[in-house]
Amino acid sequence: MKSKVYFGDLPADRDSLSRAFEWSGVGEGIRQADAIFVKPNLTFPVYREGVTTSKAVIEAILQVLSDYGKKVYIGESDGGYGSYRIEEAFRNFGLPDICCRTGAELVNLSSVERVVVPFTAGRREVRIALPKFLCESNIHTLTIPVPKVHCMTGISLSLKNQWGCLPDMMRLRQHVYFDEVISQINKVLNVRYSVVDGTFGLDVNGPIIEGTAVPLGWFLVSANPFAADSVAAYLIGQDLKNIGHYRPVFSSGLVPPPESVEMNVTMETLRSRVTLFQLKRNFWNYVARTAWYSKTWNHLVYESAISKPLHDLMYLFRERPKEFGKS
Repeated sequence: MKSKVYFGDLPADRDSLSRAFEWSGVGEGIRQADAIFVKPNLTFPVYREGVTTSKAVIEAILQVLSDYGKKVYIGESDGGYGSYRIEEAFRNFGLPDICCRTGAELVNLSSVERVVVPFTAGRREVRIALPKFLCESNIHTLTIPVPKVHCMTGISLSLKNQWGCLPDMMRLRQHVYFDEVISQINKVLNVRYSVVDGTFGLDVNGPIIEGTAVPLGWFLVSANPFAADSVAAYLIGQDLKNIGHYRPVFSSGLVPPPESVEMNVTMETLRSRVTLFQLKRNFWNYVARTAWYSKTWNHLVYESAISKPLHDLMYLFRERPKEFGKS
């Protein structure tokens, strides 16, 4: 069977999302779940266009999910490298009130019981802690990424969004294994559905502070997150075959090309909505990538006795951010 991806124009409100859920098969899947976990992208403690999932899309999704009569959780973990507590972001996004209106339960994934899960990275076994309740029950995960370029991973879409489920604020220790393990993490977390929030995308340099927000005006819904990412990447002019963390799933044949996906619009219509994004890394991105792909440099930059002097030296040459997002 072909994977199905629903393309919709904003607003992504309760009615339009309800139609998209049923057309795409998301609704059918939800009816088979015991509960649903919703993973927005709150990679910054306040709403930022092209960086975080929009509040309107989050609330509309929770409204639709309430119609299925399932238990619904929504959550994130604390900001990486101790940058902020996720409760701060919850408040700034109005999530306590949204959850009161929709009946969803708000969860700080850094505060729940953890289970250590073994993953394979090349010939090595890597053990990573994940929230236990997401790994050991019939909970289906629905992810809400924002389409953006990423100075470390190349792109950030549905697959990447689950890195924020790792409860350890020092999850950057695992960056060296990211390309190999992120698809495995998605499988363990039972990531079934994707709603790509294309209110804005992030061009030039992501994932947070130095990118350029671009209004896109669309959303995607699919019961196959890989298919959603394939179409979303096409819409921002990116090829997932060039992205390291998609290579393991490409080799397994899990990522359908956009032209093979069944859609509610024609390829001509889709082509007319393409906005070409281009990642432009700066000098400091290349410095950071050294720490991303090397355990030794990762330790030196973030956890050794010289970590603070190194950061102080760096901020002699670049502006120190007032707030930090996830690593």
